[in-house]
Amino acid sequence: MKREGKYMVRSTIEEGDIVTTKFRKYGTTNVSRSVIFNTATEEFYCECEGFPTNGIPCRHILATMKSRNMNKIPNSLILRRWTAQAKTEEESRESYNPKCKYTCTVESARFGHIHNQGAEIAYSAKNEGMFRLGNTHMEKVVNIVRTVWQEYTDDAKKKTTEAAKETEIDIRNPVFTKTKRTSNCPAIGRKTVRRCSICNKEGHNKTTCLRRETNTVDSPDLSLNLEDLSNNTIRLDEETDTW
Repeated sequence: MKREGKYMVRSTIEEGDIVTTKFRKYGTTNVSRSVIFNTATEEFYCECEGFPTNGIPCRHILATMKSRNMNKIPNSLILRRWTAQAKTEEESRESYNPKCKYTCTVESARFGHIHNQGAEIAYSAKNEGMFRLGNTHMEKVVNIVRTVWQEYTDDAKKKTTEAAKETEIDIRNPVFTKTKRTSNCPAIGRKTVRRCSICNKEGHNKTTCLRRETNTVDSPDLSLNLEDLSNNTIRLDEETDTW
C-alpha cells in the first residue's frame, strides 16, 4: 500500500470492456507499468505478474483501483485459500464471478502495450519529418513481425502434418488361412527312427529281439545263479548225509 502511492496515471485507453491504464513511478522516467482491467468480469492483469505469483494484488493493481474510485476489492482478487471456506467444498468460480469466454487477458495486455507505444510515436510525430521517420520505421517493424509470424505459422503447420503422418498406422487385410478340411501337410525334416534297446538296431524292439533269448540262456548272471543253485543242492545233500 505504501508503494502504491508512488505511481501516477500516465494514460488510460478504453476499448469496449478492456481498459488499459499505464502508470509511471514518481521521480523516475524509465519505470512504467501497464494494467489491463476488464469491466465485464472485473479481472485485472498486470505486467509484473505479481498477483498470479504471490496471490496478493500488486501495487499497480491497487493504483488502478484507486484511479477508478473502487471502494471494494472485487472477487477476482480474493483467492479461495485466503478465505474461511478454504477447506470446505470447492465452489465454482463462475458461480459468483462469470467469466466471458471471448476475452483473453494476456493478448489484451499485449495489444494495449503495443497500442501505447504507437500512441507515443503518433504524439511525437508532430511535424512532417518526424511523421515520415516514424512511419518508415513502423512499416519496417510491421513487415518484420508479419514475416516472422508467417514463418512461425508455416513451421507449425508443417510440424503438425509430419506428426500426423508419423502417427498414421497402415492397417492391412489379415492373412487368409484355411482352418477346416485342409490336407495333411507332409512332415518336414528327417523322420525319427526307433531302435531296439538291446541291440540298437532298427526294425524291431526289445520284445522281438533275437538277442534277448540268447542273453537269457548265456548270460553270466544266469550261469552264476545256476552254479550257486547246484552248490546249494550239493551242500544240502552233504548235510542230509551227516544226519
